[in-house]
Amino acid sequence: MEKRQVAKNIIVSCSGLYKIFFIMPNGDMCLLEPYCIQQTLTVNDYAFRDYFQGAIKTNDIYVGNVIVAKAASGGREAVILYQFIL
Repeated sequence: MEKRQVAKNIIVSCSGLYKIFFIMPNGDMCLLEPYCIQQTLTVNDYAFRDYFQGAIKTNDIYVGNVIVAKAASGGREAVILYQFIL
């Protein structure tokens, strides 16, 4: 619940962000906020995505290629992934 609240706070403070998600080191999504979007997802493993592989490889902030989120919104998204240890 603490991580979910942190994600909610980030979304509220940064109006340009649509969603925040946490991915485990193996590529599995831990949580996505807003939760209503997480409920509609059909994929849980994001290890194949360029943004995940780039963040793991560089151990730094990584801006991924623009993707079309077919499963969630159908819109184009740019993903910024930061790898960190809690």
